[in-house]
Amino acid sequence: MRPLPVHPAPATASPGPGKGYLDWKPEDPVGRGVEAVRPIRNQIRAPVEALLVESSRRTGLP
Repeated sequence: MRPLPVHPAPATASPGPGKGYLDWKPEDPVGRGVEAVRPIRNQIRAPVEALLVESSRRTGLP
């Protein structure tokens, strides 16, 4: 499976047909311990899982 390209959303550009941007602003984990990083990981995991479910629904792939 090819990885999906991830690009920051341009401030003034609108996505083309069939494309969209998701603006996630997780906290920066740099310099933090494992216990502080786990919630940030979970903060990222939820929208990624939702994106995978949506992608699977649209493509019909598992």
